[in-house]
Amino acid sequence: MASVVAGPSLPRWAKKGFMVSPETKRQIATQVSNILSGHLNKLSPVIAIHDGEKIIDNGTGIFLLVEDTPIVLTAAHVIKNHSNEKIHIIATFTPSDYLSITPVDKDFWGGGMGNPLDIGYLILPKDCIEKFGIDSFLTLDRIELYPKRLSTDLVFLWHA
Repeated sequence: MASVVAGPSLPRWAKKGFMVSPETKRQIATQVSNILSGHLNKLSPVIAIHDGEKIIDNGTGIFLLVEDTPIVLTAAHVIKNHSNEKIHIIATFTPSDYLSITPVDKDFWGGGMGNPLDIGYLILPKDCIEKFGIDSFLTLDRIELYPKRLSTDLVFLWHA
């Protein structure tokens, strides 16, 4: 059994040798996984590309609200060769709750073979905020680019 490494960034209880049992770690990991899955499913729509008869390509994205404009951030290779009319954003929160919308515009950077950039975004109509729900959209102030406690949290959860 390994001990928890004490350091200035660890909580007081960790410095005193507090250990979490493997069973408790599994329970915590399962609960965190379920919470994150639910959260990500709400924020992550499916992007379906169709030819008028069948789906020919698909991908995923993330709902963002930037300066009151709803967008879906995705990979450029998913959307770059398709017209807006062939792209549908699908979000389903319960099995009977099928919601879809077509973007009004798009842009992308890269997405080609050997290109290190693969970033695309779809601009959605404003009424989709109400359709999908404001909580489905991340805002820039809700995104933490440099988490301060992440390394400590990971040490607590997985150090054994």
